[in-house]
Amino acid sequence: IIFISLAFSLVIYQAQIKELDRVASRQKVRIEGQIRPGMVVRLSPEDMEKLKQAILFDPKIIEEAKDRLQLNLLLINLVILIGSALASYFLAGRTLKPIQEMVDDQKRFVSDSSHELRTPITAMKTETEVNLADKRLNLKSAKLNLASNLEELEKMESLIGYFLNLSRY
Repeated sequence: IIFISLAFSLVIYQAQIKELDRVASRQKVRIEGQIRPGMVVRLSPEDMEKLKQAILFDPKIIEEAKDRLQLNLLLINLVILIGSALASYFLAGRTLKPIQEMVDDQKRFVSDSSHELRTPITAMKTETEVNLADKRLNLKSAKLNLASNLEELEKMESLIGYFLNLSRY
């Protein structure tokens, strides 16, 4: 945006400088047409030129106008730069908001799925540790423990299958 603005400013500056130079040359021609030697007082050509430059036509006015034009264009470009930066920041925030929401949802999903996978593992581990610590562990208790562990493993298997299917989509 700033490059486009600078390009337009350069074109505007060049056009206005040409216009100011044209106005200056037309003003000079008008002055020369209105003041003729011998009209008021007879002056030498050198004195006539000094009179024209000193009294009737001041080229400093044109230079001041050029300087003001440069300053105005600089200020306009600065406003455009700041405005486009603010607009870009605002639009980037609006654009990134859905992405941030998606990342938050993804984090929540990973956290929930991690909890869902830990639960059967923790249950199996606790049940196995309790049975191993039991001095009266017999074959029947061991088989019940293994059956319970098998049930937890089936839950984990279905969860993992669900996650694999979800990852395919």
